[in-house]
This record gives sequence, structure tokens and C-alpha cells, in this order.
Amino acid sequence: MRLDPLWVQSAGLVDNAEWARKAALLVCVLPTINATADYSELSTQQFNIGTGRAANATGRASIDARYELFTGGRKLFGARQASADLETARAGELAQRYETALNVERDYYDVLGARELLDVARDRATRAAEQFGTARPA
Repeated sequence: MRLDPLWVQSAGLVDNAEWARKAALLVCVLPTINATADYSELSTQQFNIGTGRAANATGRASIDARYELFTGGRKLFGARQASADLETARAGELAQRYETALNVERDYYDVLGARELLDVARDRATRAAEQFGTARPA
């Protein structure tokens, strides 16, 4: 059952939904952080005010952290939506698990039925051969 591609896909959807829910909850408490870095080689030396010397390269780095205090409920709605998506994914995974079990059981009984039909066909062929031998004059 664990090798059914549809079940594996539905289990993956549950995993993705769990991570999306965690991310939506973290957005509610963590700030947005942006980090940038810039480095440039200059064709001629220029005076660097920060170091007081001539330089042939410049560099800049910055980190910016922001947190929105009022989002009009957007973050809360996103967290609720992610929770609903997770429940949907879990329900889909459960439905697919039962569907897979049903298909396995159906295939099992199909094989049993086919074996029984094969046995019946062999018995008929044996009886037909016996009757043919009896009916045939020697």
C-alpha cells in the first residue's frame, strides 16, 4: 500500500501543508529580514570618506528587519487558511489510503475468483476429455 503513487502523492501534500502551516504561524511572530551586499571594482582609484584613503573598490552591506504591527487580520487569516489546507490534505490522504486498501482487496478477490474459474475450467476440460473418450468407439 505504501508504494501506491497516489497515496505517496497525498502524503507529500500533507507534508507540504504542514510546512505551509508552520510558515504561516511563524509569519505572525517573526519579522521580515532582508540582507543585501554589494561590491564593486572601480576603474580608477577614488577617495573613500569612511577610511580616509584612496580605494579601487567599494563595498556595502545592510540588514533590514521589519515587523508589521497592524495587518488587518491578513496574517491571522493566512494562518487559518494554512490550517484549513492542512486538514484538507489530511482528509485527502486518509481517503486515498482507504481507496488504496479497497483496490488491494478488490485485486486480491479478483485473483481468487480467477483461480477458482481456472480450476472450474480445468475440471470441465478433464470431464470433456473423459466423456470424449467414453463416447468414442474403440
